[in-house]
Amino acid sequence: MTQSNSSISYLLAFSGALSQGSGEHYGIGRFQIYVVGVDGSGLRRVSHNPDADETNPSWSPGGQYLAYATAIVTAQATTGDIICVLADGSSPQSLTGRTGRNSPRWMPNSQQVLYCAPDEGGGEGYWRLVDANGHAGRRLFALEEAIISSTSPDGTAFAVTKRGQFNAFQIVTDAGEMVEEFVDEHEFLRDPIWSSDGDAIAFAATNGEAGDVEGLYVLDRRTRDIRQVGQMAFEAGFAWSPDGQRLAFVGPGGDGQIAYETVYLVQRDGIGLHPLVNLNLDDMSGEIPSSLPAWSPDGQYLAVSTYVDDAFAIDIYTVDGRLDRRLSWPDQPFALIYDVAWQPYRNIGS
Repeated sequence: MTQSNSSISYLLAFSGALSQGSGEHYGIGRFQIYVVGVDGSGLRRVSHNPDADETNPSWSPGGQYLAYATAIVTAQATTGDIICVLADGSSPQSLTGRTGRNSPRWMPNSQQVLYCAPDEGGGEGYWRLVDANGHAGRRLFALEEAIISSTSPDGTAFAVTKRGQFNAFQIVTDAGEMVEEFVDEHEFLRDPIWSSDGDAIAFAATNGEAGDVEGLYVLDRRTRDIRQVGQMAFEAGFAWSPDGQRLAFVGPGGDGQIAYETVYLVQRDGIGLHPLVNLNLDDMSGEIPSSLPAWSPDGQYLAVSTYVDDAFAIDIYTVDGRLDRRLSWPDQPFALIYDVAWQPYRNIGS
């Protein structure tokens, strides 16, 4: 992988748990947030609480900041927060005053972070927005009412699924006003995710509560046509390319081996479907969760966490399926790696 401009910084962030001990004393450490160069150099932990599980790293659109969730679970209670740090882990700041829980996501304006928060009265909780300086926040929707899957590219609306209405999703403003509703023929629908140009929304759907596969569909918002573009492993992840023209998703592998989960690429019109790489070939049990592919900012590479030689690594592939490099750390092997996130382009010093 080459860098066309020496003033550009490239980093990957991920949530990883280190292996501890061996044999009958083998264990898994706490999840912590790490960043590393795409050449595998400079691995460092950027989260700050070794007694907490720290997950869901989310880059700000400009690539300067990283937000993540931190949680401490005891028999009595779970306490959590959303933390914001610079890309090198410095200047940590609490955004929620220990009322955050999970799923931090930057808004397109780089000024606010969306997250889940527990209800102070003991209820299920709310989606909230908080300023990136942590000084102001406001409540959006109750979790019992809606699940926010994605934000529109201009930050003015959300794609949400409503509790109890499993075959539809809605476009809702941050004031709670429903702008559009899309009802699908399937029984169960999840994760409506906007394309970067705002013209399409991808989602997963199935007619069964459980199973090995479910369909990946794309809604054209202008024509309201819905097209199936792939078949995914059940409850697996998918991701739009930065230009909104392609999708990467995890589907069942070949030869009848469901354990062989495969990353596929397809254009948003369903053309050009092809397998990129089989995941977790060392895990014949199929018990290791599949990885959500992470696109590079230029759309030319995909990063996925893979299980190889009894440890997790991060593989970086070109979009034509060539393994560009494998990032692994034998001196500190990871028992699990989740939530790989590619830093947006950022001019050093900006």
